[in-house]
Amino acid sequence: MVPCLFDWTIYAVQVQREPPPQDTKARYRVTNWPQYDAALVRRGGLTVWFTEEAVVAWHAAATGERGGQPVYSRLPSKQVLALRLVFHQPLRQTEGLLRSIVEALKIDIAVPDHTT
Repeated sequence: MVPCLFDWTIYAVQVQREPPPQDTKARYRVTNWPQYDAALVRRGGLTVWFTEEAVVAWHAAATGERGGQPVYSRLPSKQVLALRLVFHQPLRQTEGLLRSIVEALKIDIAVPDHTT
């Protein structure tokens, strides 16, 4: 038998870590309640406006070809999809949202149906 210079026995070593301190999460205290309350109210606000150029671009130009003419340009579809992504809604609810915005602003434009 050949003598071995090293002892190849593997030992399992269990390392104990210190538990994390209990107050690792930062704590924020509100010191100005009126300002904090106003900020929460502003967070729920919605500001929407339509420029005259957008209202004009909403309707599709006549193609001059035979057959049915397009009612909407590409702008309404892009706007509806953008609202859908912002508010995380299905297309039917986004259509309702856009209809209520158009009615509130008293703009004479047709809102695309969710199937178009």
